[in-house]
Amino acid sequence: MVAPRRGLALDILRRGQADSELRGDVDLELAVDMIVGPLLSRLLLSPATALSEADTELSVDVLLEGLRPVDSGPAPSR
Repeated sequence: MVAPRRGLALDILRRGQADSELRGDVDLELAVDMIVGPLLSRLLLSPATALSEADTELSVDVLLEGLRPVDSGPAPSR
């Protein structure tokens, strides 16, 4: 159950690197852990207060901003 989803996330991040949307020096395995970590932490430590969709999107957006190349300009609007 976990491996296919992890693989999908890695594929998405690899495409981002190939398209120069993410820095080439980023450890993608670590990036996936950083995306999933807050979700698992909340699930395990505070199951009654799951992250909202907005909180999840914000967490991913903040992480991806740090992975973006410095000279890529502002993040694309959604």
